Amino acid sequence: MKIFPKQYCRKKQPIRFSIRMVVLLFLACSLFQTTNSSAQNKSAIRPPKMVVDSFHKFYPYLKKPVWKKVAETYEAHYQWGEGTSVLAFDKKGNWIFRRIMVGRMEMPPSIPNFTEQNFPGVVPDVVYLTYFPDNRSSYYELHIAKRVFQFDSFGKIIREVDDD
Repeated sequence: MKIFPKQYCRKKQPIRFSIRMVVLLFLACSLFQTTNSSAQNKSAIRPPKMVVDSFHKFYPYLKKPVWKKVAETYEAHYQWGEGTSVLAFDKKGNWIFRRIMVGRMEMPPSIPNFTEQNFPGVVPDVVYLTYFPDNRSSYYELHIAKRVFQFDSFGKIIREVDDD
């Protein structure tokens, strides 16, 4: 059984590319690749060597963090557990702070209680634990419903802050 009669079938002919078509195709692919890769690393920078060396003292096994410059600090963004963490340094490589995402079981119970009382049925966007070298000024940061609240290391609310 023939599906198409012979008169409707075309004879197979090889596809011929001109040099102009090949060059245009190459240029189009190159432009797309350059645009795509630069868009992905738009905010990535190369920090000073002292900063990179300090980072690798903390985490010698993490080879390629994504570096960003925020004001006068250099931030290394890297995978930690299920989320992204940040380690910040000044230009001389001194550690300024570390910020990690925390789950419900890793935070004081007063933070989930605050969430349930003030935002019933709303799931927090993220909760961060930020701590500093002095280990006394650590705080939790709750991001929920486009608002940000800070809690001390014991879970007592400090204040609401602007979400930058």
